[in-house]
Amino acid sequence: MRKDEFGLLLGIEENNRIKPAGIMEFVTTAARKQFYSHDLIVDENKKFIYLDP
Repeated sequence: MRKDEFGLLLGIEENNRIKPAGIMEFVTTAARKQFYSHDLIVDENKKFIYLDP
């Protein structure tokens, strides 16, 4: 998930690796709030928050 401007990075699992598939930017406010749950966050850096798939 991007930090500066909301966006979910999408990926497709192939051969035990995740291949980039795009960015989902348009999500309802209620759905966005669910992604900020601390139960889902596994790591973060300056630009992204990484969620448990």
